[in-house]
Amino acid sequence: MVRQTYPQSTQHAPLYETAIPLSSGPLIDRSLERIQRISRTFQGIADTTVSAEKQPLNFSGDELALQTGENFRAAVRALSHVLQRGFESPLDVQRIVEESAALVNRNLSAPGTPLHRTWEGHPGHPSPESIIEELGLFHQEYLEKHRLFLEAVFRGNEHDIREQAISFAAWVEKRFNHEIHPLYDGCGRTSKAHAVAVLTIAGLSYPAFPNRERYMEFRALPLEEWTEKFREHLLDSL
Repeated sequence: MVRQTYPQSTQHAPLYETAIPLSSGPLIDRSLERIQRISRTFQGIADTTVSAEKQPLNFSGDELALQTGENFRAAVRALSHVLQRGFESPLDVQRIVEESAALVNRNLSAPGTPLHRTWEGHPGHPSPESIIEELGLFHQEYLEKHRLFLEAVFRGNEHDIREQAISFAAWVEKRFNHEIHPLYDGCGRTSKAHAVAVLTIAGLSYPAFPNRERYMEFRALPLEEWTEKFREHLLDSL
């Protein structure tokens, strides 16, 4: 198996060169504030206890929180632009996912850090040897869900746009982070960047979950129930 690493020239990648209008800033900031309640990395806590193989990040504490926030904003702004265009194939999705993973880990992971997880994950996660296959299926399904979202955007019906955005955002976080958990580092931040980008396009912010414990409890539910919790905590915070 060929070992992939995070792209080191992210600042020159097409994803990083894109941006959306500054008017989207308040939505992204509101999403970031809500994610800080439920994410340890955004709070400056680097947890490597999942495996002895996992190397520590380059920062901790306030420096980690600051760099994490900067990276996340950059990834969301870029994705919010890119996701307004259609993809031609799952390979396009793969490129965007890998570039966004590189962005959220910029300056945090050491050069040469593997792209994908090298240890056995939690029960239900695919083995390291199966990650590429699982991601192939993920990229195909992402392509279809993104197509449905864009169709809703082009039709211009606000209710349809909102519902497709919520469905897409909830799915990408559940499938990528909770079920596959494919990356060496940054699964949660990468999946949330895609979720927030989709919600931003729809004029929405990330759900206001009460705390990390409840968020983790909700995310472990079957997809339909998780999506309903996602919708409930998003709409209640409008």
